[in-house]
Amino acid sequence: MDRHDRNRRRGQDGESRGFFDGTSSKTYERRRRRSPKQNSDESSVPDSPGLSRKVAGPIQLLTRQRDDEPASTSNQPSPRPEEKEPARAKPAESRSFQLATRQVASGNERKDVRPSEAPQMTSKSSEPMKDGVKFVNDTMDLVENIVEFLKPNPNFKVVSAIGSQTAGKSTILSMIGGNESQDMYRQYIFRPASREAVETSKHQTLRLQIFVTKFRMILIDCQPLNSAAIIDEALVFSRQSKFSDNGDNGSYVEALQLTAFLFQISHTVLVCMDHMIDLSLIKSIRLAEMLRANVDNIAIPGLANLDPHRKVNLVFLHTKAKAPDFAKVVVRERALLLKAMFSDSRRFWISSDETKILFPLADIKPRKESSGAKPTDTETTLVESQQIEDFDVSTNRIRQLLMKLPAHAFTTSPDTAAIDELKWFIMAKQIWKEPTFVRTTEALGKFLRTDEMNVAVQMENFSLQPKNYSMKR
Repeated sequence: MDRHDRNRRRGQDGESRGFFDGTSSKTYERRRRRSPKQNSDESSVPDSPGLSRKVAGPIQLLTRQRDDEPASTSNQPSPRPEEKEPARAKPAESRSFQLATRQVASGNERKDVRPSEAPQMTSKSSEPMKDGVKFVNDTMDLVENIVEFLKPNPNFKVVSAIGSQTAGKSTILSMIGGNESQDMYRQYIFRPASREAVETSKHQTLRLQIFVTKFRMILIDCQPLNSAAIIDEALVFSRQSKFSDNGDNGSYVEALQLTAFLFQISHTVLVCMDHMIDLSLIKSIRLAEMLRANVDNIAIPGLANLDPHRKVNLVFLHTKAKAPDFAKVVVRERALLLKAMFSDSRRFWISSDETKILFPLADIKPRKESSGAKPTDTETTLVESQQIEDFDVSTNRIRQLLMKLPAHAFTTSPDTAAIDELKWFIMAKQIWKEPTFVRTTEALGKFLRTDEMNVAVQMENFSLQPKNYSMKR
């Protein structure tokens, strides 16, 4: 008897049993052919205290009973799809979830917000700054990003840096703000120019950037003066200036306006020069000295009148200095020469101490201890004989000097607490938009443009003028 004959005999005798419920194959076949309604009415589920919930439909689902549902004692018919079940109370949440849930008020509404979704209610002014932010943007508009980090603190100082391209302005301000010479460039407060940018004669800073240290010192970084890279960028991107149609004159007048603006809102200005003495930079400083706002048009609520004769401290830094530049005789002679150049100025204050006028700064070099190599006795003797001061030592001396320099008051009031950081920003904003300051800057741009046109016309006339070399007999 083969396998097919045995299966046929089992089906005829009804001895075969179902795989699921132990019934015969004929009974199992009849139940399978019944309608879904009859199957759902006749099927039953044994009573169980943990399994009592039913779902409408031909399929019976067994779900775990909730804690707030009473245990079922009998099989109740499942509700039809169109009938709505009575609303049940929301199950009690665990205590850990209740502690993690926060109630956040938004107007008259209240909603549950998890810790990851809860908004930070802490003011940004209590958090220290990490990088410098824009103070004057590319369109020469003063922005208010720094207001979030200012406090009503009257004991503050404003330090700015001006200079030529790649003179180390951003690097010096970053060192004053707390960076170390061995930090990575991306960790600097003001991003310095990379080696590639220096080799290709590109600039890094555009317009003004600002930063507030934890010691409440406001640092402002300025774009380079007399920069050919900024002029070339303005010509490439067709960036027109409101002061002049010529890209050369327009960029120059914009740089003068930024410099004059820093003279009016700063306590100390650091003049960075990579060679001594940069006469073009000195000329730009004396020219920017004449551009100033009319403080009579500036009125700040709760603040005394601004002092029109206020002076700003000037400190000169000689970056990339070599061994001969550190000689005391050389430093003294250069300091006296710089002081003589500004002896007739009414807006600049230069210390009478010759050691606090000019600071030579050496190049930043990687420490040999970081590479595992130690300096030899010959190298140590050579450095000591040259008397080159370490860069970190020089920056520490500059930090101490900035804290000791006098902070000339912005107002005529003898009260030193007359102006704080927030009122200083209001003052700076009004100076930037003051009509006299704007008109004077525009007049300078027109004068430079007219003077250039006159020079061009004179040169053209001189080249076209016929010359008679005949001699009289």
